[in-house]
Amino acid sequence: MMEGIADEFEETISGPQVTSLSEIYHLPNQQFCVALDGQRVVGTVGLELLSHQNAVLKRMMTDKEYRGPNFGLAAKLLQIAVVWGRSHQVETIFLGTMSQFQAAQRFYTKHGCVEVPKAELPADM
Repeated sequence: MMEGIADEFEETISGPQVTSLSEIYHLPNQQFCVALDGQRVVGTVGLELLSHQNAVLKRMMTDKEYRGPNFGLAAKLLQIAVVWGRSHQVETIFLGTMSQFQAAQRFYTKHGCVEVPKAELPADM
């Protein structure tokens, strides 16, 4: 799925910190969910707990064929992360995105996210 998403953009969409799904799944202080259609991965979302009741949303992605209001997959994945965060006393969820993810930025804004200056991000993000 990630290779298909990467092919949608001219710029690189992942950095050197990228880790395989099997490694991410076992990291402490985080929840990682995979949406499947049969055996096919069609979406992912992760939430990593930080200090001071903060968390960071990670690897929120949906396969191109499963985007938009017809499926509502992205909204469901975001809700799963929020619910898990609340169950772990998270008060604020931060996320980072890249400039080429304009549709994702519109999605996050539509769902109540606001831009935070880089200087105001938690040090452990």
